[in-house]
Amino acid sequence: MLTRRILSLTVLLAIMLSACTTNVPATPTISQMGTAALTEAEAQHLLIGLGKIRGHLWMSLELYKKDDNGLAAAHAAHPVAEVFSDIVLLVLKQPGQADKLKAALDAYSLAASANKPLAEASTLHATALTVIGETETTLGMAQRSPSVEFVGPIVLALLDEAVAEYEEAIVDGKVANLVEYQDAAGFTHIAHEWYDKMEDSLKSRAPERAEEAEKILHEELEAIFPAITPPAQPASSATLANAVARLRAAFAAVAPALAQRPTPEANADPVPGADPVPGADPEAPLTPFVIPSGEALIIYSGRSEPLFMPLVEDFKKLHPGVEIALKSGANSELANELLEEKANPQADLFLTTEMMTVQKLADEGIFQSNHSHEIEEHVPAAYRHPEGLWTALTLRARVIIYNSDLVKPEEAPQSIFDLTDPKWNGQIAAASSSNGSFQAQVAAMRQVLGDAAAEKWLADFNANGVTFLQSHTDVRKAVGAGEFKLGLVNHYYFYLQQAEGSHVGVVFPDQGEGQLGLVVNATAIGVVQGAKHAEVAKEFIDFLLTTEGQKEFAELNYEYPIRTDVPQHAQVKPLKDFRLTPFDILQAAKSLNSTLDMFEKAGIP
Repeated sequence: MLTRRILSLTVLLAIMLSACTTNVPATPTISQMGTAALTEAEAQHLLIGLGKIRGHLWMSLELYKKDDNGLAAAHAAHPVAEVFSDIVLLVLKQPGQADKLKAALDAYSLAASANKPLAEASTLHATALTVIGETETTLGMAQRSPSVEFVGPIVLALLDEAVAEYEEAIVDGKVANLVEYQDAAGFTHIAHEWYDKMEDSLKSRAPERAEEAEKILHEELEAIFPAITPPAQPASSATLANAVARLRAAFAAVAPALAQRPTPEANADPVPGADPVPGADPEAPLTPFVIPSGEALIIYSGRSEPLFMPLVEDFKKLHPGVEIALKSGANSELANELLEEKANPQADLFLTTEMMTVQKLADEGIFQSNHSHEIEEHVPAAYRHPEGLWTALTLRARVIIYNSDLVKPEEAPQSIFDLTDPKWNGQIAAASSSNGSFQAQVAAMRQVLGDAAAEKWLADFNANGVTFLQSHTDVRKAVGAGEFKLGLVNHYYFYLQQAEGSHVGVVFPDQGEGQLGLVVNATAIGVVQGAKHAEVAKEFIDFLLTTEGQKEFAELNYEYPIRTDVPQHAQVKPLKDFRLTPFDILQAAKSLNSTLDMFEKAGIP
């Protein structure tokens, strides 16, 4: 589940105005920015963020004391992973403080993850709280009184966050996510501490309202959160939300501006457009899930394992309680397994190298709906199922790779139709007909050029002595080694081979007037209907769609991110520079079987 950040419109506007006059370095280091006083809205935003950090730390140590070290470590990781990036550009206004704060948080998190003795962890925990206190005093509360007007929004923002977490924790009267419950309890605990700072302000101005607030905080909220583990019969989300609403009304009696609950700004950054600070991703999926021992999140993957495993390992670092089992194979083979297992699903996720297979499986009822914020916000409508049954992750273009020691750039074929020229007979390598990207290319050709032209090209291509290898990796390596002059691959295989030092060149084909255009397809993923670990599966997809997940696809694999706000690798030519082939994925999916028949008819293995 995506982490929500509570940010009032006044805070957002104030920070956006600040951003307009702040010169942020392209790759900021934590100690490079100057000193500046915070506006009241900025100070509130900072204190809300520090309050969340306190909540995570409090919960972590309480769990540590109970020898629940796994969950303690998960909560200890939250401050840097979840909150730090949301406040760091404000903390940077006090020179050196951001470095100091992050170092203290990292030190405690590392101690918790290493299961250090309680005494050692407690000392580091206390150090982190000391640095947080310094930051609150010198930046957040500097020359400000703990009035209802100033502190009230902080209390309510923390409680609003607690309500949001609790709604995810309690489903149908049962605990669906223990960590979410504990997050809510931690935020509520810190909200109570902040209330204590403004209690005198409320009492002096509205004694009866202060009495009501005390009852809500001391009786009602403590009954909802009696301990760090939920009661046998947890209260409903509505009960908590109602209590917070009445507390808001009590504050509004002396501060009318607090009567209206602010609209949460999901994934808002303190300075829009600023580069992320290394080590802190504002959009990383941060709810640490735990899967029972002996079980695993099972992913059926049509992708090459070396290109995907780094992201799997990064997800496991964020969710140390989740084991992941990857079953790799051809898209078609794995799709058939999913159909055979439909009555008794074994997989949680299916990842493909193209969209046709997931759409075909969606029509067969294999996937369940997933309308997460990451998908709805960042994936263009053309690259996700209208009912949320699958989403694209990255884009890839079909290109011609050539060995530049054997082929001069001016001699390289400029169209896939040139690959049928007898001059290249026996000198071309390609993946087999089971390759999803090859299938999608032919499907696109059918739509644009017609079945007859597509079928003739397949036949002529095969007749030109093409060698069909098991994978695109085999193709790129063979061309790089000079075993073949040309290869038909996805674009990133050229960049991967070039990175290995091979003398290779690339052609983004069919850019002339009246030509086919560049065929672009996408990797895609869906949550299996009846998946045993559906919530973890959805979290995994969200992780792949975060800024950092998308950057990893781009930087490690040279793929085009599906998110338009994440740039492609600096060496990769942008898609906007090319004429693209118009491609209706729904139509292609419906004709997948007949496309496969074309391969068979052409004799392509």
